[in-house]
Amino acid sequence: MVETLERQIAAIDKDAILRALGDLPVTPYDHQFVAYEACQQAIRKYPGPVIVDAAVSAGKTIMIAMLARRIRDLGYPAMILSRQAEIIDQDHEELKNFQVWSSIYCAGINNTKSNKFPIIVGSEGTVIGGIKPGEKLANYAPLFLLIDECHHVNIEDLIRSENRKVPEYLVENGAYVLDEFGEKVQVGEHVGETYEEMIESGRAAYTIIIRTFQERCRRVHGKELRIIGYTGTPYRGCESIIQPDLKEPGFWRKKVCEISTEYLVSVGAVVPTRFGISDLRYDLSQWRSTGEEGIKEFSDADMKAMEAAIHKDKKLTQKIMAEVYAITENRNGVLVTCAGVRHCKEAAAALPEGTPFAIITEDTTPRKRREILKDANTGKIKFIFQVNALTTGVNVPFWDTSVILRKIGSLTLLTQLLGRGMRILKPFHLSAGYTKEDHLVLDYAGTLDELGSLYFSPLLEAYQHNADESKGKLVQRCPKCYAAGRTVMNGEHARRCRWVDPDTKIRCDHFFTFITCDDWKDSSGKIVTQKGCGAKNDIVARICRCCGNSLVDPNEKLSHTAYSKDDYCTVSDFRIEPARGRNGNDTGGVAFRYVLERDGVEFIAWQVFWPGSDSPQARKEWLHNAVNKHVLDGSMRKQIKECRTVGAVMSYAGYFMRPLKVTHRKIGKGKDIISNKIFLNEDF
Repeated sequence: MVETLERQIAAIDKDAILRALGDLPVTPYDHQFVAYEACQQAIRKYPGPVIVDAAVSAGKTIMIAMLARRIRDLGYPAMILSRQAEIIDQDHEELKNFQVWSSIYCAGINNTKSNKFPIIVGSEGTVIGGIKPGEKLANYAPLFLLIDECHHVNIEDLIRSENRKVPEYLVENGAYVLDEFGEKVQVGEHVGETYEEMIESGRAAYTIIIRTFQERCRRVHGKELRIIGYTGTPYRGCESIIQPDLKEPGFWRKKVCEISTEYLVSVGAVVPTRFGISDLRYDLSQWRSTGEEGIKEFSDADMKAMEAAIHKDKKLTQKIMAEVYAITENRNGVLVTCAGVRHCKEAAAALPEGTPFAIITEDTTPRKRREILKDANTGKIKFIFQVNALTTGVNVPFWDTSVILRKIGSLTLLTQLLGRGMRILKPFHLSAGYTKEDHLVLDYAGTLDELGSLYFSPLLEAYQHNADESKGKLVQRCPKCYAAGRTVMNGEHARRCRWVDPDTKIRCDHFFTFITCDDWKDSSGKIVTQKGCGAKNDIVARICRCCGNSLVDPNEKLSHTAYSKDDYCTVSDFRIEPARGRNGNDTGGVAFRYVLERDGVEFIAWQVFWPGSDSPQARKEWLHNAVNKHVLDGSMRKQIKECRTVGAVMSYAGYFMRPLKVTHRKIGKGKDIISNKIFLNEDF
């Protein structure tokens, strides 16, 4: 677990850091000193790629500039990488403020492609072209790679590229040597794709850039590339993207500090968020978040259908916008999120005539987008309507109201979207007489209610308390507080007592509904694969608040992993047999033996089930992944489900169908993981 921010602040020597960096254009916040020092320590004792978890308005650009200044003083080359031109521009400007001269390599900023300085600020889409042979970055070998908004990195793609076994074939006179069957003669294999193999495999741009720079850094500097990521959402949905166990496949290996929205509010770095409650709401109940990954947004087809449903009741949109206009009449700027362009136009048309507004979509040109955002930030345009366009890389502190007019299925997207309205005003706003006390959220789509029931988030928890309080439903009395002489009432949807000690800032640990951090066992129900600490957690939490362990069944989590065609293997042979122990003795399990083929190489993989186990987990695994998937005959399936011994199961062995393809990975000490299976009656 990462050390608490408060302890890290108490331990840092700010004067020593300032002496090392020299005069700075601004005085960093305490948490920015912490981020700098934590990165310094990670660089010295590099555990692998690390993450700075910093919420919106923590000042990531200043953190990057502080580190870049030290890198400059040491004379090392470094690249600062991001996806969006706006972020590239912000980072470059902050480096300039810190007297760190850098080049821009981003086509989205006046088609600039410069490599003049050893520190380069570049965009993913432009840098991927620049590292090609013959291009400006063909020989560029940074020692440091700083990735802004690093949650965009596809870690699954990286792991596949890094671990793929690539066959090597005999070549003579520039041509492959063929055997008597016309097949290429294999002479060996190597692990990990080369640049050319990544291009051929269609790897993601971040994958190619990162792995190319890693190889160059080892070759040129004789060291591992130091990779530091900055994000406020270090998860896929609500599963952490950080894998600290070096025995397990992963990319990000450590979180070096965590700067929460709650902390930033407490020090005045952002304004607090409050929620408006309304009786008006679209009926969008048929569109629901999956609750599995949380990162999955609704598809284009879903969005079109949602927009069509909204379009059927134009009067409701008019009523909603009339209420929004009345509520925000004395507020600053308003960001409205809609289901589509037509929805934007209908909502905008409901505003009183002469109200300044603009619409931004993915089709808005970069120049027009910048013009609109500039006018929004100066107060020239009050209402901005947007469709899937304004999450990261947008800095408009003038916004103090967020309006949600469509369902949002992604916790990540919601967190980023609402973060836009929490930034504090700039000095020029204050000089112009503007004030900003809070950030108001108005949800007319049911997004906050739905995501609050699926995921744990302080933001969603605050919304649920506000909603209960506004309805007069503070009905749960905390027994722990009552025993201590405090009467603390919580909302009917509260899952944990909300009381916080005013002196220690420690929150009451009484949970009304909870999940405990228990031991996880393997599919046999006998071997402990993850030791729990016993702490109580929010019922929908994915990570233990005390020890950091996963609260999601590792086997269940693997079944929801996103797989690509690279992970599928052809099944050459399949049979079931009694599972044997190391001494050849019966274990009471049933083993599925697969002969798999990938890239011309055959190997054997095993999947073991326990039909006689009393463990609910083992029973579920047997019924779902063995019987339901492999037995197509419904009547036979019913009989096999009643089998509790290996002998009984083996008498039905002929009814278990061989899949055409399966996904295969290895974890831990070589354990086979087979999840997705493609049969004759299914599409690949």
